[in-house]
Order: sequence, then C-alpha cells, then structure tokens
Amino acid sequence: PSANFADALQGQVAGLQVFTSSGEPSENVSMRMRGVGSINSSTEPLFILDGSPISSGVFTALNPSDIENVTILKDASSTSIYGSRAANGVVVITSKRGRGAKPTVTVKGQYGFNAPTWQLDASISGIANKTNYFISASHYDADGVEPASGMRRETLRSNLDTKVFDWLRVGVNLGLSYEDWETNGFAGSGNSWYN
Repeated sequence: PSANFADALQGQVAGLQVFTSSGEPSENVSMRMRGVGSINSSTEPLFILDGSPISSGVFTALNPSDIENVTILKDASSTSIYGSRAANGVVVITSKRGRGAKPTVTVKGQYGFNAPTWQLDASISGIANKTNYFISASHYDADGVEPASGMRRETLRSNLDTKVFDWLRVGVNLGLSYEDWETNGFAGSGNSWYN
C-alpha cells in the first residue's frame, strides 16, 4: 500500500521523474517532466484535480483508491490552455464518479510486509433520480523505515452532481482528510480541506 498515488506513476510515463527525498510515509513526492530548465524557478508541473489547480502537498491527503484517471500532458499544444503555468507540463487528476443505476459498494483492504501497513477503503457509487454520486472513506496507517516514524490518514470524499433541469446540472466535489505523522525527531499532525 502506498500513501501517495503519485508513487504509482514511477516508470509509467516516458520522461517523467517521480521521487521522494526520504523514506518517510508522509514525505511529499516531487515530479519533473522536462528535467531542470531553470536554476531559480520551479521545475514541478501544474497539477489539476477535478478542474482546480492544487499543489503537490495535497497528494498525501488524497486516497489513491479515489483516483479514476491521471493524464500527463507534455507537449506545447496540449498544455496551451493552461498558459505559462504549464511550462513544466500538466498532470490532470480525475476522481471517481457514480456509474450505473444500482448502487455499487466496494470494500478493499491491503497489508504490506516491507513495513507494518494496513489500508482499508470503502466506497459506494451510482446514479439515482438524476443524481450521480460517489462517496468513499479510507484509513491508512504505516510505519516508516526508521524507528519513530510513520503516518496515519483518514479520508472522506463525496462527488455529487444532479440534473436540475435539462439545461442545468449542479454538482459538489468535497474531500476531507486528517493526517497524523511522525518523523524522526519531529512529530506533527494536520487537517486538509481541498476541492
């Protein structure tokens, strides 16, 4: 089980470098798409989650099981709609939505052996009375490679949209996350609220 969905992109896209600076479960992932083009400017791509720009710091607050699709945009023609912010490429992340007329309940558990990890995900999705819904909750708990390090995360996501009229559709994407982490010599906890 991985605390960060970006870890799954390692080695999957030509020219995309994904790395962390330590073995801590709570460590942010850094990405480079076109190498280092500037000494002083950022080399990270632009990250878009469900249409809104986010920072890479949000990655640890996302449940990887809530991600439907990740699209990497590298060439100038595909990144042009994002302007100069897309100079280092664009990573477009789409979270899951409800599908089908009947509710679908999913429960998934994982356990890792390289370090004590146990992850539990549960979700329900579907379409009812012109309302499309996806609701999920997850629990992630991992110890770090070194003593006195680890991370615990609880997430709740709700993606709802409904057709009010033939010409009007209204929706809400809401993600809540609580993280508690401990690093060697330091400890902290935090709450995240993102689109």
